[in-house]
Amino acid sequence: MTNCILQTEPQTKAWYEQEIAKIDKRILALKIARPALRALVNASIYSVETLRATAPETLKALHGMGPSAFAKLETLL
Repeated sequence: MTNCILQTEPQTKAWYEQEIAKIDKRILALKIARPALRALVNASIYSVETLRATAPETLKALHGMGPSAFAKLETLL
């Protein structure tokens, strides 16, 4: 089994933290899990407007987007 890249590469972890900090405060206020936030970054979703322009099916299918995180994001859709 391989180790998680975030545990083995501190630079990658730092990059994700910088990118997560750029996400709209309204999204961050939902307190969704880090994997879901990384999924948003990977999909280039940083604003509520971009979130709303993304199909719910697409959001649900993002790697790292769990049902709890999606349910919280639905409040902004």
